[in-house]
Amino acid sequence: MRLSPETLARASSRHPWRTLAIWLVAIIAMGYVSSVLLSGVLSQDFNFTSQPESVRAQNVLDAAFHTNTQQDSELVIVHSDSLDVNDPAFRAAVTAVRDRITSSDGAILVGRPVTYYDLLKQNPQKAAGLVSHDRHSTLVSVTLKDHEKDTVDRFRVSAVHSAPSGFGTQVAGQGVLFADFSNIAEQDLRKGESIGIGIALIVLIVVFGSVVAAL
Repeated sequence: MRLSPETLARASSRHPWRTLAIWLVAIIAMGYVSSVLLSGVLSQDFNFTSQPESVRAQNVLDAAFHTNTQQDSELVIVHSDSLDVNDPAFRAAVTAVRDRITSSDGAILVGRPVTYYDLLKQNPQKAAGLVSHDRHSTLVSVTLKDHEKDTVDRFRVSAVHSAPSGFGTQVAGQGVLFADFSNIAEQDLRKGESIGIGIALIVLIVVFGSVVAAL
């Protein structure tokens, strides 16, 4: 007997329950094999084997902001369109951001967030590195215990909603970058799978000549 789509379709229509049973067994077997062979080996982590500009820049940031390279260090950008960092209201806003992050998400932090004002008396040169050229923005350095998605999401929510009225906040860092990459990858995967399944169903309908057989 020559194997062809027509032959498979006829055999499936003659033995529908047997066909469903075979598919069910095949799906369960594939799921088991995937969990055994792929468990723990798929990861989004990566390391550079050289020293490109991005790695050198991260090393400069870690050194300038007193970050611990064993943990995940993030940055909160506090900005005002009208006030600069020398204004008491700006300092109060930065303090409020720092205190809000510390109080709401202390469980995910390592140490205390570092601000421009914390370093100003200790090391003015390093403190200057936390302020933009127009002095309307400053950085708050935050060290997270890890860059798991739940940790980054909690940090992002507390940071974004911590600025007083008239100030804006943004977050940046490796953990935030990885979380955004993961979200984009998941969205692209869902979109790609939905398109692929739809096209595959159309092809099966054309081949089998029946919606029921294709399903």
